[in-house]
Amino acid sequence: MGDAYTVADPYLFTIAQWIESDGIDPARIPRIVEHRCRMMDRPTVARSIAAEFGS
Repeated sequence: MGDAYTVADPYLFTIAQWIESDGIDPARIPRIVEHRCRMMDRPTVARSIAAEFGS
């Protein structure tokens, strides 16, 4: 949605977490991978992932 964070961002992030396990080569979708990295830079997202996976 451009530069603005919207409800679509966490949804895309969730779906993008599954790409490798679904057999998709991440090199084919670099912007999705970049989005996933930007989302992981968000403190709330990083804390949520750490809590989910016990890291």
